[in-house]
Amino acid sequence: MVEECIHICANGQKCRRIPKRGHKFCNAHRAPRRRRRLLEEDHSFHQQIFDYLDRLEAMNLDDLLSETSDALASIHGLIDRRSSRCDRAAFLEPNTNTTSTLNSYR
Repeated sequence: MVEECIHICANGQKCRRIPKRGHKFCNAHRAPRRRRRLLEEDHSFHQQIFDYLDRLEAMNLDDLLSETSDALASIHGLIDRRSSRCDRAAFLEPNTNTTSTLNSYR
């Protein structure tokens, strides 16, 4: 008997692809290897965040609320219908609070 991938697809059916010998998942469903990040990339990322933080601290309240609202809107795609109710609430609460504060401030 040939072993099949044990991944269960979104429609509830098994993948049925054949994995490599000794593996339980096919290439498409096996966890990717973690890549080592270069120190320069980490430093560059941290510097980018610190620069963004400095820019936020220099903003007035109206601009800060708008920036926060835009930032939350930009990650809205990460919170989709398949997310749990808790995950959606964790996103929607600060988004709603920011929008409400921004509207009342203006």
